[in-house]
Amino acid sequence: MLLLKNADCYQPEHLGLTDILLSPEKILLVRPGIEPAPGYGVRVIDCGGRPLGPALVDQHMHILGGGGEQGPRSRIPEIMLSEIMLAGIGTVVGLLGADGVTRGIPALLAKARALEDEGLTTRLYTGSYGLPTDTLTGRVLHDLVYVEKVVGAGEVAISDYRSSHPNLDMLRQLSWEVKLGSMIGRKAGVVHLHVGDGVKGLAPLISLIRESEFPMEMFVPTHINRNRSLLSEGADYARGGGFLDLTSGQRAGRGMPAPEAFQWLMDRGVPLQNITLSSDAGGTNPDAPDGRGHPSDLWNDFAACARGAGLEAAWTAASENPARRLGLYPEKGSIREGGDADLMVLGEEISLEWLILKGKVAVQHGICRMKGQYEA
Repeated sequence: MLLLKNADCYQPEHLGLTDILLSPEKILLVRPGIEPAPGYGVRVIDCGGRPLGPALVDQHMHILGGGGEQGPRSRIPEIMLSEIMLAGIGTVVGLLGADGVTRGIPALLAKARALEDEGLTTRLYTGSYGLPTDTLTGRVLHDLVYVEKVVGAGEVAISDYRSSHPNLDMLRQLSWEVKLGSMIGRKAGVVHLHVGDGVKGLAPLISLIRESEFPMEMFVPTHINRNRSLLSEGADYARGGGFLDLTSGQRAGRGMPAPEAFQWLMDRGVPLQNITLSSDAGGTNPDAPDGRGHPSDLWNDFAACARGAGLEAAWTAASENPARRLGLYPEKGSIREGGDADLMVLGEEISLEWLILKGKVAVQHGICRMKGQYEA
């Protein structure tokens, strides 16, 4: 067991100074003045009043690597365990992008299982950019029902020259399979949509919702901060009840960095609970020096959001909200008795001091204590 003493706890709601007792898997107690009973071998960590909150939940990561759109040399390698843990991430949703040819759902599932064996919690979306989409069993519906880790379909591309330009009937069919599969398989049932720079923007999604009975909460359009026109359209969509995902790691320019977009949306009346952050790690990122997204992009933007909007808002957007969208809350994305023992303690300047996953220390004083199979 682990006993975390004197932690300034965020659930993400600010609870204040308290203690947290962890079993190897679960949060057992959250209250001040917990004292270990003699003979139980409880390890005590004094947090010294540092902020403590849930580990981050990243709903968009190319764990197999992405890219490949400029030929084989442009393929991005797989993401390693330590990269993810050093970014304070405890739960990852793996997905494919434009390349569903040289990378497939079987390999994605195997990678997700490997990361889970090494200490993370993993889920995945079935499919890739195009429709009809790639699956494991031959149908999105069957993947959701039979494959435990599958929580939805994605990232299906709209308003992008690389998409298959799905019409309304194709999007309806996909959404029906996801919705029915989620009901039969007791899953969240997410349709995770890549939104490109195309002139139609969110119009295909808005038309689908208007001309069907599908609930808005099952759709998560991502990359919404890639340009200001799309972000403005997204604000209208979210004020009407929709959900938006901001992509980390973008620089100022035609688009808007996620922390700036986060504040911009809230200043225009978008509810905090309708905004999430994700890394797009392993995907192509023209703003990055090496042309790729990294798990650390999410951490950096989480920290920037915390400095600007406060820790409670940042933890809500980067942990609680994605956990809710994925059907994992309150086991993930919160610090509550009975929840999963995935949490982190912050150091100075919102650095990662401790990361604890499934009740075990994964990062200590900013150093990863766990190594993946292919890491030195």
